[in-house]
Amino acid sequence: MKEFVEKWQELLKERLDEITNQFTYSNVLRESIRYTVLNWGKLFRPTLTMVVLHDLVDDPSVGLDAACAIEMLHNYGLIHDDLPSMDDDRYRRGKLCNHLVYGEAQAILAGDALQAEAFKLFATLEVEDSVKVDLLAYIAELMGANGLVGGQSLDIISANEEREDVDLEQLNKIHFAKTGGLIEAAIITGGLIGKVSKETLEKLRELSYHVGLAFQIRDDINDLVLTNEQLGKDTKSDLKNDKLTYPKIYGLEKSQAILAEHTDRALSIIIDVFGKDSYTYQFIKEGLK
Repeated sequence: MKEFVEKWQELLKERLDEITNQFTYSNVLRESIRYTVLNWGKLFRPTLTMVVLHDLVDDPSVGLDAACAIEMLHNYGLIHDDLPSMDDDRYRRGKLCNHLVYGEAQAILAGDALQAEAFKLFATLEVEDSVKVDLLAYIAELMGANGLVGGQSLDIISANEEREDVDLEQLNKIHFAKTGGLIEAAIITGGLIGKVSKETLEKLRELSYHVGLAFQIRDDINDLVLTNEQLGKDTKSDLKNDKLTYPKIYGLEKSQAILAEHTDRALSIIIDVFGKDSYTYQFIKEGLK
């Protein structure tokens, strides 16, 4: 699996470089977009799409542009999340946040452009029209008022709420919309392109829920216990902004127990759908360490 992941991550980088270099209408906007997109993170989400496709279709390359679109949506979210009006962060992936280099206005436009260009990639995939329609409708719902944007809104509102006013269901709702949604997108995109059955698609949604929350809980814990240098971004920002997190509400020990529960459930579903020898199992198990 290691060779597969390395191969597709290199192809993802090449394609994202090619795509973003075509944004020539405004050179400043292009530079702003490329500053964030080409400052590679772990590429977990787009690689996850390629891994799922490996387990479902003969030629995973059919989903390369879809995987790039997911990474672009992820970067759109990061740029906007770092803004002074949101989390007001200074560092992302070891570098100054986009708005501190190009200004707040250009950063907002960079995020807007990435979202629009991502939808263009989905719309021009070389798959059946019915698959494209399903993908576009799904991604639009995921990114909108009942998805990522709605989750960000709840996250902002929650900063003013007292600990005792929040239950696990509400916390999960906020975190899944903000973080788990694009992990779900990575998995469901592979499922839709791979034309899985409705029953399997529902299992993939359940898988996405547990993987997404596991990643968010792990991020909450890391934000509390790791340093800026270890994470490559500002830590303790959740405390600074008085955001709701699992450690804040449940403490570190219980948060770690909840993380283990979601991880175990996710791996169990993967075994059921793909098998224990699948790339999906290996990749997610490694990613949740």
